[in-house]
Amino acid sequence: MDFMPNTLLVLHPAKLLPLAILLFHHLNSLVQYEAASTGYNADHRALMEFKNRVATGDPSATIMSSWNDTIHFCDWQGITCNQNNRRHQQRQRVTALSLPSQRLTGSLSPYIGNLSHLQELNLGNNFLKGEIPRELGKLNLLRILNLTDNNFGGQIPSNISNCKALTYLHLGNNELQGKIPMEITRLSKLETLHLLVNNLTGPIPQSIGNLSSLTKLTMGRNSLSGSLPAGIGMILQLQFLQIAENQLDGVIPPSIYNLSSLTFIALATNKLQGSLPQDLGQMLPNLSTLYLGDNLITGSIPASITNLSSLVNLDLAYNNFTGPVPTDLGRLSGLIWFNLEGNQLGFGDENGLDFITSLSNCTSLETLDIYNNMFESQLPISVANLSTRLSMLILGGNKIHGHIHEGMANLVSLTVLRLENNDLQGPLPITIGRLENLQLLSASSNKLSGQIPSSIGSLTQLTYLSLADNLLQGGIPSTLGNCKNLQFFALSENMLNGTIPPQVIAIPSLEIFFGLSGNSITGSLPAEVGKLQHLREIDLSENRISGEIPGALGDCQSLEYLHMQGNIFQGVIPTSLNNLKAIQYLDLSRNKLSGRIPEYLGKLHSLAYLNLSFNNLEGLVPQSGVFENASAISIQGNRNLCGGAGFLRLPACPNEISMNKRSKRLKWVIVLVVCVSSGVTLLSCLGVIFYCR
Repeated sequence: MDFMPNTLLVLHPAKLLPLAILLFHHLNSLVQYEAASTGYNADHRALMEFKNRVATGDPSATIMSSWNDTIHFCDWQGITCNQNNRRHQQRQRVTALSLPSQRLTGSLSPYIGNLSHLQELNLGNNFLKGEIPRELGKLNLLRILNLTDNNFGGQIPSNISNCKALTYLHLGNNELQGKIPMEITRLSKLETLHLLVNNLTGPIPQSIGNLSSLTKLTMGRNSLSGSLPAGIGMILQLQFLQIAENQLDGVIPPSIYNLSSLTFIALATNKLQGSLPQDLGQMLPNLSTLYLGDNLITGSIPASITNLSSLVNLDLAYNNFTGPVPTDLGRLSGLIWFNLEGNQLGFGDENGLDFITSLSNCTSLETLDIYNNMFESQLPISVANLSTRLSMLILGGNKIHGHIHEGMANLVSLTVLRLENNDLQGPLPITIGRLENLQLLSASSNKLSGQIPSSIGSLTQLTYLSLADNLLQGGIPSTLGNCKNLQFFALSENMLNGTIPPQVIAIPSLEIFFGLSGNSITGSLPAEVGKLQHLREIDLSENRISGEIPGALGDCQSLEYLHMQGNIFQGVIPTSLNNLKAIQYLDLSRNKLSGRIPEYLGKLHSLAYLNLSFNNLEGLVPQSGVFENASAISIQGNRNLCGGAGFLRLPACPNEISMNKRSKRLKWVIVLVVCVSSGVTLLSCLGVIFYCR
């Protein structure tokens, strides 16, 4: 059939509809392709801008080397794309950017907000700084945001509330400032809110109860103020609550005790007041950790606390709790940490330590701390039946009396044993040497008597030993020289006698303190003292140590405080003390030292106090350094000293007097010579004048 050029082609309506549908799909595909292409380019550029802002702190790291155009960005390290478009690269979009713990430095590019399909952004544990870009608020598909453990500063962007899909928000361990934005409480799907360790201030938003999906809330170690919002009690699924180390005040809202799902509560180190409900044990049946230490809470410890069968950690330290400690704590069979330090528990109760007997059922117990309370009971024998896993037993700062039982040697896992500031009597048990894991032993300020057992030398892990201020007798066991890790050694204020064992004063690990003051130690100071090259303080005062000060003492070049007063040291002050460049305090008073005061003492720039009084020193007193300060030196009781600064009011030295006389004579001779010379010159001039005339 021939087509006439001016003839219109008319289609039947039944055939027109499929053609329109086909055309629509074609145009739609073109639009989608164009959009996908645009999205592809946006993702690519955003990633490149991110790369330009960061660097790796590890020169050997290859984390960013894959970020180049030789491969598709979906194959770059740390990048995840949607999987349903793997055949169409132009349609692939970035869904996750995850580079945690890669030592990244630099800042976070605002272009990150153009990754419109991003569901996870994880840059935790790096070294990124700067502010968190507000452009993150554009990521309305974002479910996980983890920027914790970086150096981000500035404020939390309030428009982060636009990320309605967020379930996991981690911004902890940064340097964020300002208030917590109220807008955050609009994130109804949020399950974890982690703001721990920042510089946040102001109150916790009262609307925080709107976070109905929250299971974990951490805001500790900030500077938050105000009261705890009662709305926290509306978060019915909350399991983990950590708001410790802030400046919160007021009482703990009663609504919080209704959260039966809570397993962890940490509100320590605030200014919280009030008392705990007596039915606490029935209200929080799943609680495993309760940290309320360092607050202002009063009243008694609820007896019902023993119903918390899942309790593992209980810390009520440094409050104002009074009254008895529940005696059936043994029901808490899983208890590991139990701390009541710094309260007013046990006053006037002779049976106040009976709870220790019950604790013997807690076979997992590792820490028992009742330091600085008012317990007046006798130390129960049952202390020896505590868990063999017990690592820290701290009973100091009370009025506990009785003996230290030999059975305590059963506590073979002990690393810390503190019994100081009590009324304990009797000897230190011989079995003490069986505590081979012990690192700290403190039993100072008691009434312990008898000799120090030689078995103490078996405590080879010991770093801290203090038995000061007791009634201990006999000599210092040389076996203590086996304690090669000792840093602190204090046996002061006892009734010890004998000499200082060279093995003990030659422990090279001693670096904090070595003290034997207030005993009856005799003999000389061993030259082995020179091995204490890292020690900062020595106190040998008020003993009967004799002989000369060993020159080896000058080898203690880290020494800052040296107390040797009240002994029988003789001879001169050795020149080797010139090597004590770090010395700040030096007391050699009340000995029998003789000779001159060394000139170098005035040149020790760190020396701020010097006491040389009541010796037999003689001669000229130096006038530089410490000798220029009247309040920094004491030299009275040395009758043959002379000279020095005027404020000392000492007589002039004999050689100074003779020198003064000689200088006066010399002045007169000079005056006489000048006068005679002048007269001769004048007469000569007059003679010449007369002759010329």
